[in-house]
Amino acid sequence: MVDLSTTEETLQRELARTDHQMPVNIIYPSDPDKKGVLLTETFGSADALKALKYVLKNSK
Repeated sequence: MVDLSTTEETLQRELARTDHQMPVNIIYPSDPDKKGVLLTETFGSADALKALKYVLKNSK
């Protein structure tokens, strides 16, 4: 899923930062000052839970 409210420039910058191309899973907190969490292509339930906890902790 791509956040269409994000500009193409922002998307390309994030992909460059993570050194990945589409498809990629990055989960972001609502605080724009916090980094997203990159989930690898073969992430498991523990990885997803860890990412969601980070997002909840770092959301406004």
